[in-house]
Amino acid sequence: MNNFCKECGHALKENAHFCPECGTPNTVQQPPPKKTTFIGTKRKQLSKKQKIVSISIAGVIILLFSAYQVGAFITDKDRLIGQFEEALIEKDSNAMSDLLSTSDDRMEINEDNTQRLIDRIEDNPSQQNYFVDALKQQGEAYDEGAASPMTNSVFSLEKKGKTALIYDNYQIEVTPFFFEVGTNMSDVQILLDGEELAISDSDTYSKEFGPLMPGTYHVTATYQNDYTILENQAELSLWEASYDQNQLLDLSLYGEYVSLYSEYADIADSTAFFVNDHEISMSEDEDFGPVSIDGSVEAYSTLSFPWGEAKSEVTPINSTYLDLAVPNPFSEEVRTEIINTIHSFGEEFAAAQRERDVSLYTNISSEYEEIAAEEFEYMNEYGNRWTGSYQKVIIDLDSFYLVKQDEQFILDVNTQFHYADVASYDEDDDDIETEDEITDLSVELIYDNENEAWLINDYSSIWAFEASNTEERTAEEQ
Repeated sequence: MNNFCKECGHALKENAHFCPECGTPNTVQQPPPKKTTFIGTKRKQLSKKQKIVSISIAGVIILLFSAYQVGAFITDKDRLIGQFEEALIEKDSNAMSDLLSTSDDRMEINEDNTQRLIDRIEDNPSQQNYFVDALKQQGEAYDEGAASPMTNSVFSLEKKGKTALIYDNYQIEVTPFFFEVGTNMSDVQILLDGEELAISDSDTYSKEFGPLMPGTYHVTATYQNDYTILENQAELSLWEASYDQNQLLDLSLYGEYVSLYSEYADIADSTAFFVNDHEISMSEDEDFGPVSIDGSVEAYSTLSFPWGEAKSEVTPINSTYLDLAVPNPFSEEVRTEIINTIHSFGEEFAAAQRERDVSLYTNISSEYEEIAAEEFEYMNEYGNRWTGSYQKVIIDLDSFYLVKQDEQFILDVNTQFHYADVASYDEDDDDIETEDEITDLSVELIYDNENEAWLINDYSSIWAFEASNTEERTAEEQ
């Protein structure tokens, strides 16, 4: 709505205070200015309750933020790698065992086996930086979006889901290792650093062991019996994740095996072998072992014959072939019987020759009986006579030689017969000269299974009687 000057009537602009034509003041009443309300120009006073709520909300926000920062710090992979590096530097097996995890629940991670790992790294200082750098490279690969970075290290940085549904959860995993042991004998004890892993149950034994922490181990195979101790050992290095898995350790054992042979074993009814007084089971073509051949172990044999048992000399085993000597294949009792048989024959020989009567012999074989009968028949036919008296016999105890022919046991013994007043003469001779006579003979005896006795079967001359181990019988002595 336009106003007009009251003096000149000129139209005035709205809110004009003077007329532009005549300058007369405009006295027309102007409408009051519209009141403007300014929001916030005056704060409303908060109530006590509102203040408490506001402070609480602010505290929660601060607490959540702090917790997030703490959580992020705790789960930070770089911090985890730093703790790993510090544990290596400080050789802190306790801290290291807390840091490590494994994908194989069968492998226990503890302070002892972690210490083995730290010791190995300490012996190879350059590997410390290698392992730490490998973990850092894996961390960088995660930052660049890798789902699961590849590594050849025994340690790997693994992302294992979320912690508190917010943070990436990282763990340092250690590779579990396995190895295989083979050996060539039963009853071999397999030891890992002195602790038993297993005992082999065949001569083609092979078995896998693990999982184990990385490190250096000593694996030992031992075998022990009453005659020897065998051992083989190897150092096991489990360190390269891509190369050291499923290592095969050949812990075969090679002891000494001995061929045992006993004198007279080929003619005895049976032969038993003893090592350190224990009877061993051994076939004819089989070697015995394993056994020490340093002389600390002794062997002997026992042999069975129709007349009883004989024993070889007790002999130290000091080579892979042992021949057990049997000085006399008879017991003392049987040997005495044989000596007495020869002694009786010496006495009966003198009587039978004088009387030309074969019936005076009590211990001769049927073969010798025929020989003697023919001799006496000849003497009677041609008038030959013999005289003399028996004095004694000396037996060479080292000369007993036993053989078996056509299932017949034959024994040869060197002897020396002593006779007094001996003469061979014609029945018509009036003047008979006698002299003492010493006759060196090899007397042959055979064993009579039916009567279980040794019988004189024959005799023959020997060049000389040379003996140092002898036994003597005199006339009228048994």
